[in-house]
Amino acid sequence: MQPSMSPKLVHLLREAMKAAHGGEKARAHALFGEITERDPRNEAAWLWYASTAEKPVDALIGIRATLNLNASNPTALAALPQAVFRAGVEAARANDRAAAARLLTEATELDATNEAAWLWRAGVTDDPGTAITFLEQVLKRNPASAQAKAGLAKLRARLGPAPAPPGAARCASTPRRPTTPSPPPARGAGR
Repeated sequence: MQPSMSPKLVHLLREAMKAAHGGEKARAHALFGEITERDPRNEAAWLWYASTAEKPVDALIGIRATLNLNASNPTALAALPQAVFRAGVEAARANDRAAAARLLTEATELDATNEAAWLWRAGVTDDPGTAITFLEQVLKRNPASAQAKAGLAKLRARLGPAPAPPGAARCASTPRRPTTPSPPPARGAGR
């Protein structure tokens, strides 16, 4: 406990800890919320607020507040990537595509190996080409990903075949022009 805490805050903290350890997560969360309102610089209370949150966005609020107070808090740093990802999924499920895209982008920036975050990013973008890029990121990390393969197949079927890049090699079945020039027309022909 912080030495400058009032007796009321000490009492609230004890009650919140008791509720948390007793499995009363919602009560503990509400009490930790009250503590953070009264003492917004209480790093431990913010971390407990995050750990007792039922909603991913509340957990993210607590983790970000903890990191604002102490940017090197190891518990908050370790929890941040997953908290951002969960908040992004929650936003996507609530059909808040802009918030979902922003949070899921942050999630992949924090942890580029999070295949689920790449899959969700592909699902919330409106641009099929961007979605393909995100699904390819999954396959780069996990070539056996059935979800990424199915998503790519669906997108490519909808978009049709991609145009060949300039200078691409021709297929064996593509007719080629003769490599030797044609002879000039005979003199006097057509006169």
